[in-house]
Amino acid sequence: MLDQILKWLPIATTILSVLAAWAALTIRATIVQRADLTQHAEANARDIAALDRRMTVLETHVEHAPSEDDLIRLHARIDALASEVHSSVGHLSGQVQRLVGESSGMRGLLETIHHHLMGKTP
Repeated sequence: MLDQILKWLPIATTILSVLAAWAALTIRATIVQRADLTQHAEANARDIAALDRRMTVLETHVEHAPSEDDLIRLHARIDALASEVHSSVGHLSGQVQRLVGESSGMRGLLETIHHHLMGKTP
């Protein structure tokens, strides 16, 4: 039996060596190299800096945006103005109706004067 083992030992050693080399190459291919890691870290740092600048711009815009209280006051003021406009329109509508009535009366009066001056009776 020892003869059999010694006979196959070089072949088994060669096969194991090839498998070990293949495993080492496979593992090395999956391990991130330090240079790659540095490149990724630098890219991430650039992305974070860009996001930080964008966030700063957004925060500046948000700081200058109206607050909820400002919007409530604005809404109340718009409601008050709308009420005033509605009231004014109603008042003006009444005055227009009054002027239409007065102009109709004046028209009749002017027609009577015109007919009188022309010597015609209405």
